[in-house]
Amino acid sequence: MRLTDLAKHLLRPLVAGAGILVDGTAGRGGDSLFLAGNSPPSAEVYIYDLQPEALAMTRQRLAARDLTDKCRLHLADHRQLAGQLPPAIDVAMFNLGYCPGLNKTVVTDPEATLAGLRAVLERLNPGGALSVIAYRGHLGGEQETAAVAGLFSQLPADQFDGFCTDVCGRGTSAPRLFVAVRRGGPVAG
Repeated sequence: MRLTDLAKHLLRPLVAGAGILVDGTAGRGGDSLFLAGNSPPSAEVYIYDLQPEALAMTRQRLAARDLTDKCRLHLADHRQLAGQLPPAIDVAMFNLGYCPGLNKTVVTDPEATLAGLRAVLERLNPGGALSVIAYRGHLGGEQETAAVAGLFSQLPADQFDGFCTDVCGRGTSAPRLFVAVRRGGPVAG
């Protein structure tokens, strides 16, 4: 099972009752489709990417499934998320690194990523969850993965439950999945 599939499997029950969802890295639109397609009709999905081409691909995929009405697409760097995110979030997903099929030199970076993740964590509702897949195999990926691991290791245990997992048998460049759930009850649907 790929880590992207595992993240979706773990989040699916929360997404089904979520009102506000965030895809912090639109990429080719896979997470956006998952969030929009598995959340209630009244839910709102906020989608961010720093590449216009990624947002265009995502918009096309959402339109093909008639899901654009519940989605808000934003051209933004993770540093800008604090000023653009909704005030409360039920579920958020980040798939770091570069966007397959686009310019592989345009990658997320640790400083911006941490700013975006902190902004989401501050707004995460009780029972809400954040998933982050960090890829170590590209230039800067190891540093970004280490930065995410550092952030997750410092989450207050009285506020968050969290874990991370590695892919076995793929060496030190294998991606890692991080999940944090804010303590305090179920996501309000």
